[in-house]
Amino acid sequence: RSFAAECKNFSTDEMIGIYRDMAVIREFETMLNLIKTTGEYSGIAYDYPGPAHLSIGQEASAVGQAYVLDTDD
Repeated sequence: RSFAAECKNFSTDEMIGIYRDMAVIREFETMLNLIKTTGEYSGIAYDYPGPAHLSIGQEASAVGQAYVLDTDD
């Protein structure tokens, strides 16, 4: 199916929500990457010694599969 055909299955508000969720994930992972590589984010020093398994560029996969889940899944 085409993107235009899929868009008919979702309202404008739903599409904005999906985009927002992807943007939030990207910003969080960008923040975590900066903390790991520079030791700070937005001028705030922070030492995070744990692992960082980033999925930058794969936000649509996470949001897309989670968005269609319901309480029975």
